[in-house]
Formats: sequence, C-alpha cells, structure tokens
Amino acid sequence: MFTNVNCKLFLVFSQVEAEPTAKLFRWSFNSTPGISRELTEFSSDEGGSVLTYVPKIAADYGTLQCWGQNDIGAQQQPCTYHIVPAGKPDPPHTCQLTNVTHHSVVLSCKKGFDGGLKQRFIMVLTSSDTLVANMSSTTLPDFRLTNLEPAQEYSITVSSFNSKGWSKNGDSIIFRTLPAPGLNEQRRLMEASRGEHNRTGPWLYITLAAGSTLIIAGTVGVIIFAVRRFRNENETKIVTDVKLLDWQACYFGSPVLDLSYALYSGCSKETLDKFPDLLKIYHDTLLLSLSKLGCQSSRPYPFEIFKEEWPRFCQFGVILGILVTKIKLTDMAVLPDPADVDTKDNSNYFEELVLAKEECDVPELLKRIDYIFEHLRKIGVFHE
Repeated sequence: MFTNVNCKLFLVFSQVEAEPTAKLFRWSFNSTPGISRELTEFSSDEGGSVLTYVPKIAADYGTLQCWGQNDIGAQQQPCTYHIVPAGKPDPPHTCQLTNVTHHSVVLSCKKGFDGGLKQRFIMVLTSSDTLVANMSSTTLPDFRLTNLEPAQEYSITVSSFNSKGWSKNGDSIIFRTLPAPGLNEQRRLMEASRGEHNRTGPWLYITLAAGSTLIIAGTVGVIIFAVRRFRNENETKIVTDVKLLDWQACYFGSPVLDLSYALYSGCSKETLDKFPDLLKIYHDTLLLSLSKLGCQSSRPYPFEIFKEEWPRFCQFGVILGILVTKIKLTDMAVLPDPADVDTKDNSNYFEELVLAKEECDVPELLKRIDYIFEHLRKIGVFHE
C-alpha cells in the first residue's frame, strides 16, 4: 500500500518471476468495482516494469494492477498495489488495564490506522473532570501511570495525531485504584481501641496520668543528677577536643542528603549516566516502603519536590562522596587505623587522609571527580 501526500509522483515497480522471463507488461487502475482503465505511463525490461503514476483528485485513488507475459502466456493473478490519500489517524483501541495498585496502573492499547503518516499517541488522565496527567508516546500507545491517589476513581482517554491532524478520542476508560496497604488494618485497630475505651471508663486515664507523673518526676531527677555529676568545671572555654557528629540525627532532613552521598561515593560514569532512571526507581521504592509502614498519604513526598531538592542538597553528598572515593583509592596500610582515630597520636588522621597523595591513585580520583562535575553541569547544579 502507498500513501500519497500533496499529489506526489509514484514510481511503482513490479517484478515478476517467470521461466522464461516475462517481457511484456500491462497496467490498469480501478477505483470502482467492475470498472478499470488501462495505464500507459510505464517502462518495461526483462522481468520487471516501472509505472509512473500521479493521483490528482479523489477519483485517482484506488487499486493498481500489473500483469506480466512471457512466451508461454500471461500472468493469471496480477500484482496489486493500493494507493490511498494521507489523512488523520484512527484512535487507539482495545485498551486494557493491568497491574492496578493503590498508586499505579499500566495501560496497553492497540494502534489504529496511522493515516499513512507517522503518528504520535497521547494519554489524558482526569479525576472528577480535573486534569491529573498527560503523557505522549511515539512508538506504542502503552503508558505506566504512577503517583495516583489510593481508592480514587480516574478516567483515561487515548488519542493520536499526525501531520494531517488529530484522531477522534477513544472510548473513556474508567478505573479505581486499590485502597492503600494497611488502611483496613489500621481502621480495625482504631475501632477495637474505641471499644476498649468504652469499657475501661475514666479509671484508665487516672492510672495513665499517675504513671506519667511518676515517669516525668524520675526523668527530671536523673537530669538534675547528670548535670551536677558531669558539670564542666573548665571555665576557660578553651576547645580541647572535637568530635564528628552526624547532624542528620538531630533533625529531619531531605532524603537527597544520604542518597547523593551514596551515589557520588560510587561515582562511575556508567552510574551517573543512568541518573534519571535511578532517581525514579529510588522515589518509587521510597513511596512503596512508606505505604508498607502504614503511611496513609499517597503523596507524602512528591517526585517534583524530590527533583527540585536534588540540586540544593546534593552538594553535601558531593563533598562526602569525593572523600569516600579518595579513601577507596588510598592505600590504607600507610594511614592510621580508623578505629584509633580519637586517640591523641592520630589526631591528624583526617588531615593526613585528605592531603595524602603518594598513597592515592590520583589520576583515577581526578577522572571520577570530572565525571561528577560533568554530571552536576548536566543537571544544572552549576554552570561553567
């Protein structure tokens, strides 16, 4: 089948296998059943023929047929070619939903006729007439939808378009996501707790209040004892020692802090080239883990915020990652034992580790740092 755009010229080649070789050919055109006309704009050679054909009006689109003939006789079944005008595509059809969970679903459809041109597929997701997402595909009308709300009803519409225009919208697909894992169990426990509350009456609160008072009083006593026992008598306020403290343990920070450290400490180029995929895999896994822990919100940490936080917080991971990479590339036999880092003899451990050059594979370290900086430029952390 041939598709014509803007009255283009066709060179239709017909080759016939025959013994002896076919020498004579004839062509015909048919746009109406039972009515055909002979075509003469062709050239022939032994074994094949080339037809020159230019459709100009709607009646010029139809079926071309070619017969070959040799010394024994004519070809019984002609070679057939269909000439159709280019047009808008048909919408995708036979759509099916699979792997429906509380926050994701997979949609697979079959292509419609492309109108004779390259087409692109569009998926629109709505909920209560509100646009939730839209996605496109140049290959297949297959889509994976994530970050959905649990126990929520959605509607999907799939269409396609080419250079001639848009297809009609396909049939709307209505579905509902599953309830969040653990939600029913939490409700059951809450109902059981309410029943227990009704049976216990006010004496439970009186007992809890008395117990809490004793616990608080005991805690205050321990604190007072500790302050008096371990009071710092050094009034000179001279720094005598410094300890490394994991400050993330003091307050809640972005997951980017730890993730960027883990990523950049193994900073091979192959790893950094897969950064967008790794980011999405980590985020999906994080949401799944939170849901298994009983988190009822379907978007406790939106992917958009995750991506926005990366350029801001990953710089801490870059610093630690490069330091860890240097440790990996350093001959540890010539450095102090990390287990003795807090002793006086090894007070300069970190300084020695950072400044050591002879014991470190410096060319490899610089190469890995170049990979990191190239990656940071790509994601917009800094510019040259």
